[in-house]
Amino acid sequence: MKKLTNTQWPTMFKEDTRPQGPFTRKNALDNPWTGVSVWIGGIPTHWTATCRHYRLTVYGPKVFWKATEVYTLTFKDGRFYGNISPFIPALIETFRLDWIKGSSWTRQLLASRKDLWKSVIAGKITNPEALAKAYSRKYFGGVFSYRNLKDYCIKGSFTPLADLYYYTTNPDLALEKLLKEEDGNFGCIMRDVLMYCKRYNERVNPLWSIKRLTEYHQNQIERRELERLEAIDPKPIAPAFKADGLELILDERTCYLEGCLQHNCVHTCYWRRIKEGSYLVAHGTIHGERITLGITIARFSDCSLRVEQVHTIYNGNPSHEVQQYCLDWVDIHHEELCAVIQSIRQFKNYDPVLLEEPAVEPIDIPF
Repeated sequence: MKKLTNTQWPTMFKEDTRPQGPFTRKNALDNPWTGVSVWIGGIPTHWTATCRHYRLTVYGPKVFWKATEVYTLTFKDGRFYGNISPFIPALIETFRLDWIKGSSWTRQLLASRKDLWKSVIAGKITNPEALAKAYSRKYFGGVFSYRNLKDYCIKGSFTPLADLYYYTTNPDLALEKLLKEEDGNFGCIMRDVLMYCKRYNERVNPLWSIKRLTEYHQNQIERRELERLEAIDPKPIAPAFKADGLELILDERTCYLEGCLQHNCVHTCYWRRIKEGSYLVAHGTIHGERITLGITIARFSDCSLRVEQVHTIYNGNPSHEVQQYCLDWVDIHHEELCAVIQSIRQFKNYDPVLLEEPAVEPIDIPF
């Protein structure tokens, strides 16, 4: 077969969306016109394509179309070379793929997947169902059905098919249930569960009830929180202080646990202040109420302490009796608390090894 030069290749498709002139400088400067030209030339088994994006431009006295982006694509020996995305509409017209034009959802499956486009151009895929089945076989071992893939493309979904494939025991059933309940409880909890399944490389059964999925997700959250806990420094920043049922929080791990146990923001909002010696937090159980006590240093110069807040779980309010107990506790132990503050502020002079580390007891975290 005689090799053709680019200028000799027969035109298979040609389109130019640039407006026809004449053009003025005003056209180019006030509201620059744009356009795209696409050319495909060759034969069905060996062709090349060029796509150029233009903008009407002024240089000196000239007004002309300037190419701003240029893309090329070649099909040879059953393979694509180049970027296929800019040429998809032209390929549909060139190869008369009316079944793709009539089923717009198929464009989502084809996208820029050159292997599927090769089969389409070669005539091996000639209808939407064949495309869906080929897509399912190629990327997911054939587990997804034509009907569910079609609905997935038409309805849209926040859940990637790959997540269903790798992290559920029955991907097609999971997809079908999600499509029916994307905005319901099942869809919400399944998406959350799958995020953690990706982290732990686990599979869930789409036949599980909402209750079981929720319990499983709770376990996932607890494991993640324990991972975070293990990464937090347990070393104290001052010698421990405990008296009359309350104990100061003097290491970051305990502070983090306190926030988890009490469902409050003590770690996020107060650990930095504790570490710099401008705030104290104590915790314990008083008269049967588990509390978190926040103590602010009103005046740095003379270590003036003031109870700022006392809360039970979920930032609840304790009894008046417990609140008074906390006020008295700060007054009674004022001297010891100030000594702790002084130690914190001089923390850099302490050898952490010499500080007494609090005993770590196993705690069930109620997330």
